[in-house]
Amino acid sequence: MLKDKHSQSVAVKQYLHILYLAAKNSEAGVDDALRMLIEKGMDITDDFIKASVESPLLPEAAEVQIDMVDLACYDGLLEEVASC
Repeated sequence: MLKDKHSQSVAVKQYLHILYLAAKNSEAGVDDALRMLIEKGMDITDDFIKASVESPLLPEAAEVQIDMVDLACYDGLLEEVASC
């Protein structure tokens, strides 16, 4: 996305600034800011990411629920292989 909007040298500089922000401030904050920009189809800029990381106005990441896996079916497979 950065390469689509900027020359390669500008895109690389923006990317490195974004990585720096993630390393020094908050990986989760940078992730949230990038997710929001991508979802809204907005341009990605290191200035916007920096302002977003420093601001608590970003929406929270979605909660994901994963159902428990019934391991009995895997035990059955192992028993079949062991009997061969």
